[in-house]
Amino acid sequence: MSNQINMVAYCGVFCKKCPANIKQIAFYAHELKGEIDNYESKRIIHQLKSLDEELNTIGNFKVFYEILKYLEKFKCNSPCRECGGNPRCEVGACCKNKALNGCWECIEFDHCEKLIDLKESLGKSFLEDIRILREQGVDSFLEKKGNSDYL
Repeated sequence: MSNQINMVAYCGVFCKKCPANIKQIAFYAHELKGEIDNYESKRIIHQLKSLDEELNTIGNFKVFYEILKYLEKFKCNSPCRECGGNPRCEVGACCKNKALNGCWECIEFDHCEKLIDLKESLGKSFLEDIRILREQGVDSFLEKKGNSDYL
């Protein structure tokens, strides 16, 4: 097995394609939050008061702003196998407890509740990646993902 397994998360996601690794979401959240801060939140809230009260625009804006603050942190400085990623990741903890390289090695994969969100959000591509990892291994997976500079 390749020593570059670190580029494959425990869930089977290829780190180089993960939004947290690419850091675009964190970047744009930071930029938008900065624009809001420059414009002054109080002025925005004042303008929102004139909008339809049923929408609870002020309360929703405050929630939106809190979400932006969270999304600013949506980034990895290293792969999850190197203590990057989400420290509360149930998938990584499960794989470590079962001494697995990843979900693709688990007999419970097809019915695992920890993967429901990934299966729903990534769909066919996620399932195809797991199939490649299961049937062909990490090296073949990395090769197919165009990760030649990491092999």
